[in-house]
Amino acid sequence: MFADVYRVSEKLTLASEADVLAAQQQLGCAFPDGYAEYVTTLGEGELCNLLYVFSPSQILKDRAAMQKMLIDSAHFWNSDAQTLQNMIVFAYTTNGDYLVFDPEAADRVCILPRHSSEIKQIDGGLMSAAREALGESNSDFQYFESSRDRARMQACAITPDFSSTLEDWLFSLDDPQYILDHEQQRQNRPSSTPLRRTLAMLDSQMQDTTHLQRSHTFFFRRFGGYVYHRRDAGGRNTMRISYDAQTQDPTPALIQAYLRSHDFRFEGERHS
Repeated sequence: MFADVYRVSEKLTLASEADVLAAQQQLGCAFPDGYAEYVTTLGEGELCNLLYVFSPSQILKDRAAMQKMLIDSAHFWNSDAQTLQNMIVFAYTTNGDYLVFDPEAADRVCILPRHSSEIKQIDGGLMSAAREALGESNSDFQYFESSRDRARMQACAITPDFSSTLEDWLFSLDDPQYILDHEQQRQNRPSSTPLRRTLAMLDSQMQDTTHLQRSHTFFFRRFGGYVYHRRDAGGRNTMRISYDAQTQDPTPALIQAYLRSHDFRFEGERHS
């Protein structure tokens, strides 16, 4: 089910099958279809920078606190506290949505959205709920970033069209494993393509892009990370670099120096 998910890093924090079985026994119910495979093959981290699935130990540890949160917030979702308090929170999105399941019908997953009072009920287990939660970020290309040994940097600058300059420089370092075009993804959610096909797509777009919003993520296996670049219509460029905090590869330092030479201002560095 998750064999085709691109792993940004091979450093994973996995649950064991025994962990899953023990948590089910303690909760007195089964997990949604796909949950056990997810936490034993991908583990702790984010799917497409949006969805975080709790490990079995996290679900048990936070069960009481999550139950209280659901009871206290029931009025927001136009639901009664009795119904929600029986639900089990097992995932959340970086947008603030919670994914819960009914112990009496584990494959019936509900999304409790942060910005709406309408609860979405999804049948089909974790993957169906994940597709719904990912929304416009959902595509045939999905990637997973482990939370283990990660370092991140973010920098911003207002500059004329920087996209082609950046892309040329990145390719001078190495060929990325994948390039994800977020604007195309929002327009028609195309399948992610191998590098040679993605390059052809980029070449066809390299016309007058000065006034257009662009955003791409370049995935590099060599430093276990990616480079995200977003340019809005006003000329503001935002860069995010995520990489293995233990890497010996010089590329992250080279990227940082390159951005500083182009007057990018760093907003802080973070390690986890």
